[in-house]
Amino acid sequence: MNKLNGQRFYLVGTMDRIPDRGTEWRQDITPALQDMGIMTFDPTNKPTSLGNETKETIKEVNDFKKCGDFDKASEAMKPIRQADLRMVDICDAIIVRLSLEQFPCGTWEEIFMANSQRKPVLLWMVEGKHCVPNWLFGVLPHEFFFSSQENLLNYLYKVNSGRAVSDRWVFFDNVRNEKFEEYKEISMLLSYQIDLMFKALDIEDLNVDKLEYEIKRVANYRDSIIKYPECRREAYKIHSLFTRIFG
Repeated sequence: MNKLNGQRFYLVGTMDRIPDRGTEWRQDITPALQDMGIMTFDPTNKPTSLGNETKETIKEVNDFKKCGDFDKASEAMKPIRQADLRMVDICDAIIVRLSLEQFPCGTWEEIFMANSQRKPVLLWMVEGKHCVPNWLFGVLPHEFFFSSQENLLNYLYKVNSGRAVSDRWVFFDNVRNEKFEEYKEISMLLSYQIDLMFKALDIEDLNVDKLEYEIKRVANYRDSIIKYPECRREAYKIHSLFTRIFG
């Protein structure tokens, strides 16, 4: 049935004060989601140049705070928050990873914002469902609480096949037309093509004619792809590619 095909999931969880900035679990779960046709929004790898959180930007914010320049710290964090909350806006559901050993902040705002929009908020509690904060039992359906990534994915497989029912899942099957499927396929092909072209730019004996041919093929799709949110990451990569080639 593949009900989750074309859905957009935002991966929510603590990034501050943890060594890997929350990248490992997001990278681990993403392939399983993509296999169901789900597009993921990852705050550690944003599909936009706005509000990117790198080690350098976070160090800059922390330095501003240490020296008492709180105005600059505030200004530096505003676009980060803006980009993250925008991903909550445009996603269809969020997956949240919580742990008692971490100290989330923006995560709470994203949870309550998604809940206010009646979106499915799927919560993976590392220490087990019995450790989910009491307040959340009064906010979210406890059927959306999971003790492991495996349990969460098993639930999504049921949703995908139509075997799990909740009024939080609303599917508009009539918008999944042939045009959408066509551009989804194009985006996947382009993503692969673009990655190859980036690698080609680093090769000394670059075949200029071949690269020019591939650029023209990408350019033919570029304007159409920008119209599709599902293809936005490819559109951004195209922009980066063109900037690198043409300045």
